Amino acid sequence: VRTGERVRVIVDRPLLAEGDQMAAAAESSGAEARLLRFPQARPLLEPTAELLASSDWADVSIGLLGETWSEELPARRAILDRLLAHGGRAIACDAIDVETLTGELSEPMPDLGPAARELLAALDGAREIRVRGAAGTDLVLRVDGRRWLDDALPLAPGGVANFPGGEVCVAPLAEGADGVL
Repeated sequence: VRTGERVRVIVDRPLLAEGDQMAAAAESSGAEARLLRFPQARPLLEPTAELLASSDWADVSIGLLGETWSEELPARRAILDRLLAHGGRAIACDAIDVETLTGELSEPMPDLGPAARELLAALDGAREIRVRGAAGTDLVLRVDGRRWLDDALPLAPGGVANFPGGEVCVAPLAEGADGVL
């Protein structure tokens, strides 16, 4: 978070105190922060006006949700798309509890940037990815033309990451999977 940025922290009820601490930390670093409580009526099937408006306002969104529902994905995507449309950045930690957040996730994270850069360079231009496993997995995924994503490098405008980070991923082509999983 940079001085002068607008930071939105979204939490659900179990993480309200931790969200308040995160907003205060953002403000102490020179940012303007808003704490929003995720609606209690779950699953959230439509984005609220408040969440959409905060997407228009924020430069950075930090989401800490103890509960997640697959039915919420379209509404959450609409909220995220509004943020990303103006170059906002988002980091999220879903299905998290207070003990994990204030315990192991409060420790300094390793710098996975060099490993991610090396892996992304090795994957650049890949047309297929083959996944094999001891239990019998032997799967070929077509990925030509797809963009590789990561959450191990600093977030650029319009970027999204999970917390904790370290993932490098790609979506295979819709007709691009063959084999056994």
